[in-house]
Amino acid sequence: MVTGDHPSTAAAIAREIGLAQPAAPTLIGADLPTDLDELGALVDTDGTVLARVDPEAKLRIAIALQRRGHIVAMTGDGVNDGPALSAADSAARSRVAALRGLVADLSSRTGVDPDDLRAARGDVRGAAGDRVQ
Repeated sequence: MVTGDHPSTAAAIAREIGLAQPAAPTLIGADLPTDLDELGALVDTDGTVLARVDPEAKLRIAIALQRRGHIVAMTGDGVNDGPALSAADSAARSRVAALRGLVADLSSRTGVDPDDLRAARGDVRGAAGDRVQ
């Protein structure tokens, strides 16, 4: 399991869904090797949980596992997951996350607080006023 979540959160989720193995480690993204062969050997084990993994590392993990003959499936909840989703053999992107991405983008372009946009419940133009292009 590969996630950007905190290690304890990632491990708890993996245990709850029956993915984590008792002896399998929870690895941190910043500690992963950059060499694809080393990376593949490290993550190609049952029950390994990878936490705090950034988008670049997710892409490297997908490629490393494909090089080892695996079919890689990924889900993503943001624009930053795009490269890894594109590299995966099968990918799914959350609609809710896509909407969050649109809210964040609109907020950055207009200067309107994201909470104000969410409070508009779909009436983004009403929350952003004439600043929406």
